[in-house]
Amino acid sequence: MGDSVRLFESKLMRKADGPEEVDVSVEGVSELKLVVTDGGDRGGYGDHANWADAKLIKT
Repeated sequence: MGDSVRLFESKLMRKADGPEEVDVSVEGVSELKLVVTDGGDRGGYGDHANWADAKLIKT
C-alpha cells in the first residue's frame, strides 16, 4: 500500500513456491506499508509473509 492505495498484489503463494520478483514505483508515496492478509484457504491459520531482501532504490 502506498498512501492507502494498493500498488501490488501477489498471487496466493505456498511454501514450495519460489520467490517472486516485484518492481513497483513508489514515486511520490509518503507512506509505504507491506501488508499480509488471510489467503482465504485455511481460515487465517499459518498465513505469513517473507519480504526477504526487500529494498528501496532511489533512481
